Amino acid sequence: MNNPYLNPIFKKADLLTEEVRATFGFLSKEQLNWKPSPQKWSIGQCLDHIITSNQQYEPIFKAFVNGTHKKTFWERLPFLPSMFGKMLMNSLKPNAKMKMKAPSVFRPAQSNISADIVKQFSEHQIEFFTLIKKLNTLNHKKTIMTSPVAFYITYSIHDACNILIMHEERHINQAKRVMALSEFPER
Repeated sequence: MNNPYLNPIFKKADLLTEEVRATFGFLSKEQLNWKPSPQKWSIGQCLDHIITSNQQYEPIFKAFVNGTHKKTFWERLPFLPSMFGKMLMNSLKPNAKMKMKAPSVFRPAQSNISADIVKQFSEHQIEFFTLIKKLNTLNHKKTIMTSPVAFYITYSIHDACNILIMHEERHINQAKRVMALSEFPER
């Protein structure tokens, strides 16, 4: 493998997928959609957010796989990618204190998440990480991409893959905290 750092990421993705199935797979639609307050996300919204966020990366990754990616002006600037990559990874660490509001392109459905969201998440994980495996011919540390959020935010594919898995873990932990609340509805 050209990018051996991916091995632990793929293992982590498999573990997170299994954890989602085991923890949330038996919940009812009502439980998946229950929110502790109108401003907070439900378990279903956390999972939907991960899928929605990851899907924004798919066309970018496919352009690299197909060889159709064209470098932007911002991707050519040498100092920006490492700065943005580090900044985003620091903000997504499990112990990060700062809460971030999800950019509008990453926001989940407002409510009424489908009862099969766990199945959708599992299927998405397989497809998404299969796509990432197809990027293996590239040098991930030297291949710079633009964030789906803003044209001036750039980082390496290496940083993107780390950001993505940290992001998944952060929101799965958020969903587990929702389920652990005393007010969480019983079956």
